[in-house]
Amino acid sequence: MTKTNDLETFQNCVEFNALCSYSHQFDLFKVMGVRGKEFVYSNILASLLNKKEPHGLGDSFINAVMEHLRTVDPCNGTRIQCAVFQSAFGKDAKISRELNYIDIVIDFPSIKLVIAIENKIWAGEQPAQIKRYQETLKKKYPTYNQCLIFLTPSGRNPDTIDNTSSVPVYCVSYTVIIDLLKNCLLCSTVDRKSDASVFIKQFIKHLEVFVCGGNSEIQELCYKIFSENEAAYKYIVNSYTHCVSRKIEDLFFQSPSACSQGAVTNPTVTNKIISIEERAKQEGFQVIDKKCECVPKTPDIVRCSIDLKCPEWPDGLGIKIYKYGWFGVFPYVKKGSTFFNSDLKSVDWVKGEEDLYYALPINKHEDRCILDPGNDIGEEHIEEAITRAKEYAEEINKILGAMSCSVSPVITASITDDLIVAAESVNI
Repeated sequence: MTKTNDLETFQNCVEFNALCSYSHQFDLFKVMGVRGKEFVYSNILASLLNKKEPHGLGDSFINAVMEHLRTVDPCNGTRIQCAVFQSAFGKDAKISRELNYIDIVIDFPSIKLVIAIENKIWAGEQPAQIKRYQETLKKKYPTYNQCLIFLTPSGRNPDTIDNTSSVPVYCVSYTVIIDLLKNCLLCSTVDRKSDASVFIKQFIKHLEVFVCGGNSEIQELCYKIFSENEAAYKYIVNSYTHCVSRKIEDLFFQSPSACSQGAVTNPTVTNKIISIEERAKQEGFQVIDKKCECVPKTPDIVRCSIDLKCPEWPDGLGIKIYKYGWFGVFPYVKKGSTFFNSDLKSVDWVKGEEDLYYALPINKHEDRCILDPGNDIGEEHIEEAITRAKEYAEEINKILGAMSCSVSPVITASITDDLIVAAESVNI
């Protein structure tokens, strides 16, 4: 049987069609454009951990988390005694978000127990991030029992942990969170048809399919497809990186790779995707640079970027639409241009790549990130990127207009803070 026949058999099998139905199911988080956004997941988890919130779970979820910590070992140091976690059952807890940059902090003041949660979906760790958080807990809660939960899709160990710290780090996977939430729904008195219950079920399903790669039913379907179509399965797995790279390149540049040698083409099908480059030109932008490359260390992540400016802008100002680890947009100023002045002490200048600089008014990436992971980019994200670029262009034009009436040719710190958003060069 030829490769083409193998793939046709694969496409027509019952299990494959059943698997495809999962990808076509309603996903509230996809509709809202917040799939993979850590701050959204952290907001939800913080709410569910708070027994005072009207989710109907009471303290069952936070108790379940304490019970889990009671039964597992940390990846470093000495575990907190089981009795300490058990004593937290039913106690009042203060749930904080972004306390000292930590995603979630659970403070049990009556028993002097503090638990930090660092939530990592796809983004990597910042330099010494977990070590800094261990030090923060020791400094801010010196008389407490302190620990940190490192929450990831797989439950992996953090790279930036301080193994000599007295603050233990517990590695927890999202699969554990899913199981705990399912048990809470089964055992709680929450109305199964209530808005809160429906939302929690949506959250669980979303985590299963998008974050954890599928539930047991999906895994069983995949195995049946593999068992009956192993050769075709192998072709698809081996071609996955190529397909993702080609998709991203076409979305950015309408790449001619769609007609490359060896591609299976159908002359009756017209590709109607309008690329980011084409949309930008339609909106009056000039394209001043564009790149597409694969990174040797991470061959499954293709890096594409396109730099834009308005025709009347002086050199040195630009807006970058890019897909590295995530897909995002940000304005920038080049070192050496009229608009870069390192003597502006009230602005924290951060060096990115290729002598691009960004003012850093806040230490968050959400302002430039549209989608994380960026490999999931689709046609629906193109317009969001163009809209974001147009908004930045309007702000830049306001500043240029104000500058034309001013003696000084330098963007003031206050205006810059409103214009140029954060760029943590290690994660862009």
